[in-house]
Amino acid sequence: MLQYEQKKLNETAQKLKDLEKQRIKEREDQILAEKEEYKEKEKELRLKEQQEKVEEKEKRAIEQQQKAEEKERKLREEELKLIEEKEQRELEAKVEEEKRIKEEQEKLKQWELKFDEEQKKREEELLRKYYRNNQDDEKNTSEEDKTNNN
Repeated sequence: MLQYEQKKLNETAQKLKDLEKQRIKEREDQILAEKEEYKEKEKELRLKEQQEKVEEKEKRAIEQQQKAEEKERKLREEELKLIEEKEQRELEAKVEEEKRIKEEQEKLKQWELKFDEEQKKREEELLRKYYRNNQDDEKNTSEEDKTNNN
């Protein structure tokens, strides 16, 4: 019976050792599984951080693109405004030039009318003088004839 008990005791001790080994192995497996899970979570976090960085970079690139487009749009608007202002100044200058030419033509026309009027007065005066002189000459000639006839 002692041998039997010893055998049973050895079997029980072996079972305890086996159980302890199994428990240690399970614990090691659990620790390994937790480490793997931690590594996976760490990997996921890194991927998520990288994704966020990529998204942030893309967002900044889009913002920069939008700013560049807005700046370009403002430049085009400014250029158009400058062109419109230039065209407006040119139009105003053209209108002013046409007005100046019209005024000069009107002045010239007025001067010509005045000149023609003065010329007409001179011609009329000359004609009056001529006829007066002719009449005077005729009177003088008639008087001379009368005097000569007498």
